[in-house]
Amino acid sequence: MKNKMKAVVMGMFAATMIVGCSGAGGAGEEAQSPPAETPTPTENAPDPAPAPAEFDPSSATGEIVISVNFSEADFKRRYIDIINKQFPNVTVKQLVTSKDFTFADVVASNTQMDIIDQGITNLKSILDLNLALDLDPLVKEQNIDLNRFDPFIVDDIRSYAANGELYLIPYTIQPFVLHYNKAIFDKFGVDYPKPNSTWEELIELSKELSRTQDGVNYRGLHAGINVNRLQMQLSLPYVDAASGKSVVGSNEGWSKLFQTYKDIYGVPGNFPEGATFGDGNNAFIKDQNLAMFPHLISVHSSAWVEAINAGMDIGVTTYPVFKDAPGIGTGLFGGGLAISTTSKQPELALEIIKYYTSDEVQSELATLGLATPLVNPDVRNKLYEGNEVASLVDVNVLYENQFAAPYAKSKWDAAAATKVTEGLTRVVTENVDINTVLREVDEAVNQAISENP
Repeated sequence: MKNKMKAVVMGMFAATMIVGCSGAGGAGEEAQSPPAETPTPTENAPDPAPAPAEFDPSSATGEIVISVNFSEADFKRRYIDIINKQFPNVTVKQLVTSKDFTFADVVASNTQMDIIDQGITNLKSILDLNLALDLDPLVKEQNIDLNRFDPFIVDDIRSYAANGELYLIPYTIQPFVLHYNKAIFDKFGVDYPKPNSTWEELIELSKELSRTQDGVNYRGLHAGINVNRLQMQLSLPYVDAASGKSVVGSNEGWSKLFQTYKDIYGVPGNFPEGATFGDGNNAFIKDQNLAMFPHLISVHSSAWVEAINAGMDIGVTTYPVFKDAPGIGTGLFGGGLAISTTSKQPELALEIIKYYTSDEVQSELATLGLATPLVNPDVRNKLYEGNEVASLVDVNVLYENQFAAPYAKSKWDAAAATKVTEGLTRVVTENVDINTVLREVDEAVNQAISENP
């Protein structure tokens, strides 16, 4: 089994994705609406708008610059090779941003950027700089069928905009699952976690696994590497948009989140000295002393591949849910493509995005391990096709839970999340009363708002 897994994972890794957290028809051709009947002309009636000319991708020329932080090899495989099959005369180049060359620097330096590959949860970072083009007029003009996408995903993307505009076309989603280390369960004679387990059930299960043995501090369960996992699962806003005030101290959901963290890490042995909220990957893969790790599906990443090749036996099942909200997973994580407001050729950028999100390309990306945002079951079923990883990961697990409803966004969310994390740390490590900490966090968020109105 281990040798089989080794061969499978190596094959998957060679072709897998790097995700930062579509148009109708194949081969990027525009879907044409049937012609409407011509109304009887009247004296004041405007002339009918001419039908858009059919676009010929083989005749398109020019240069398209895509902002994405991929390796050179991954950019070639994921963008250049795919786009040039349909747009052979378009030169596709990569723009890499970093802490030393940010999106703000791109704008200031007037650097060419046409398409932005952006994580959905990071969308506001480009909206705050007015870098993303409102796509609704282009979608209407080109008769792009948004019904091809999961409507929840489109609505969630719109929730990041002030007035519900569409600034991003999704091309992949990042399913969250529960990974578990079978060896730890086997060592202590504990049954593996069941599909559709609740947080409450897994906390109880973790009590059988959190212990010190042979000098190793075994940990039962992790809450996730970022507070936004549970915050988005509970659809919790940080700030009331109407009043501009924190709701961390008044929304009962925040008390539930804090209590869940306390219950998870309050299990004796589950948060040993030196542990942090962000150490899940290292604890699970490097130290291999963590039994259950809820996280986006990760068996393709290099560190996990190395661990599996060395003999680690990983199980995958559904992401934990709350008992009063069965079937509701975390919020939407994924990636999409925006057209930069600095682009000199937004029409060509849109045609490329339409092709990249066509059934044809989405099917190809699915075989590489990118879960599609499309509703077409034929495309969804292409996930991992031709790769034996499908025998190790039940693809149905990835689509088992519904996404949690979007929460109301604000420009202060990042600052508020920092204050929440600080409060959670106090609850877990200092055993401070939850209500006391919620009041303190509430005050701290309001202070941050007043300092940056």
